[in-house]
Amino acid sequence: SETSAALDADRAETAAEAIEAFQCAMTKSEFFALAEKRIRDNAGSGLLEWGKNISTLNTYVNDGLWVGNEGVWAKDAIFLGKEGSANVTGISRVDEPVYNVNGITLAMSQYSRESTQSNRSVARLPPAPDGTKTYDTATGNVVQHADSATAFASEGATNKVILSRQDFVFLEVWHEKLVNACPLGCAMFQEATYKGISLNARSDGYTRYGEWDTTTIGRYAVWDNLSFAEKDIFLSDPDNNIYKDGDDLIQVCWRIRVIEGLGDDWQNISPNGFTGQLAYEGVNAAIKIQCSETAPDTGVDLGLSNDGRGFYGSASPHDGAGLGHGIMHNIIPDAPAHNNLGFAVPIALVQRRNQGAYHPEYNKHGCGRFKKLSGNTSHRAWHEEDVGNIVSTEQCLTPRAVGDNNIGYANWSGNIGSTAGSGRTNDGKFYDAIYASDVKDLRMSSRRRPKAEIREEAFFKAKAGKVRGFEGVPFTQVRLDTSCLQSTPNNRIDLGDVDNLVNGKKYYIYNPTVDYVGVGTYVLSA
Repeated sequence: SETSAALDADRAETAAEAIEAFQCAMTKSEFFALAEKRIRDNAGSGLLEWGKNISTLNTYVNDGLWVGNEGVWAKDAIFLGKEGSANVTGISRVDEPVYNVNGITLAMSQYSRESTQSNRSVARLPPAPDGTKTYDTATGNVVQHADSATAFASEGATNKVILSRQDFVFLEVWHEKLVNACPLGCAMFQEATYKGISLNARSDGYTRYGEWDTTTIGRYAVWDNLSFAEKDIFLSDPDNNIYKDGDDLIQVCWRIRVIEGLGDDWQNISPNGFTGQLAYEGVNAAIKIQCSETAPDTGVDLGLSNDGRGFYGSASPHDGAGLGHGIMHNIIPDAPAHNNLGFAVPIALVQRRNQGAYHPEYNKHGCGRFKKLSGNTSHRAWHEEDVGNIVSTEQCLTPRAVGDNNIGYANWSGNIGSTAGSGRTNDGKFYDAIYASDVKDLRMSSRRRPKAEIREEAFFKAKAGKVRGFEGVPFTQVRLDTSCLQSTPNNRIDLGDVDNLVNGKKYYIYNPTVDYVGVGTYVLSA
């Protein structure tokens, strides 16, 4: 019949359009040939463009990485690039960062923006420590307690309340069979439309920064629900990184991951084991690769390589000993991704303070103020009257509401926008603000540059006072070595007026043999 013939024609046309849409996708061999060329042309995975900074704030960490300090919109956040012709500055040729990860170009645009962040790409961080979480360095157990009193009561030799920490920010990249098309491959894409195509909203672990995040959404299009014209829009944009592998379409996807730290040391690495935040070969590891999984931090462990030099498969010229230098670059074994193609590139370490009251001895990382004992809404710095006899860290981390006349911190203080302000008498910082000095930049350029150019740039940065280091101030630590005690040593160097008030002995340094310098004590003469 004519109707059947028309239906057959429609089906044939539909099938032809489907084949045409599929065929316009780049083949796997073509896609990886371009990737191999970028690998050869560059020094390793990293940034092709840094992105711009906001010019109205003097809060730069480095090019394309900045913080908002005390603006309410900047709570618990760092920023990567700044879009728009107004109020931007920097050497980058584009507004927002562009990455090269194993030869794949990723445009970091329009991701994870909120209504107040319409032209800023933001990386959200977990809330500051509040004294309710403990970490056991012997077992790796992390426990969230009901309150600070319970947390402090559980402390032992190795189990301690987390009072400060460093949060780790990195870029996670993986290849995934195309079911839901993410613009630019970004699982955290925020715009409601993409080139006129309406997008669905998704709110689960796939779109989140980490297991602590419960709000970040992402937008996508169901591939099978798109018209062939709409599919062609996705496939014709190289920034979407879609290619065909056999009968499947594959997309290179990415997200920003933020791992809540367990302390302040992420670089305690040795070839035979790991006693810091991460563990050798993933035992008690703080980082788990997620890739296509829908729940953060539930994928395979991301541990150290067997030689202790970096993370699994680190093979780029950016390798080095420790998180600050290593780049998680090559295929991660058993990564939940197409052909195990999962990658990760460090962005930053961010130092955090805690929500408790500041005290120079018992809580040097605190930011709040103590509640006045009189029971009203007044608050005091640690040294002022009517705060009680402060004798423990637990008191500094115990929140006290209006009407509670026990010693503790005013739980309406220490945060951005608080009328009570900061309790830090030394610097006035807030616990939910991120300052440029808090951020350790782990990013590296992907571009290959002559050594002479690198040296010249470093020289002029040093002259301009723009070089940022992360080393601590060197100091001498006196240690008594009982193997080299002498009662009346000769050729000694006394250590100033360092006296032992208990037994009346004085420390000195001397050379007992040609092999080492000893530290001992002698009894002061009458």
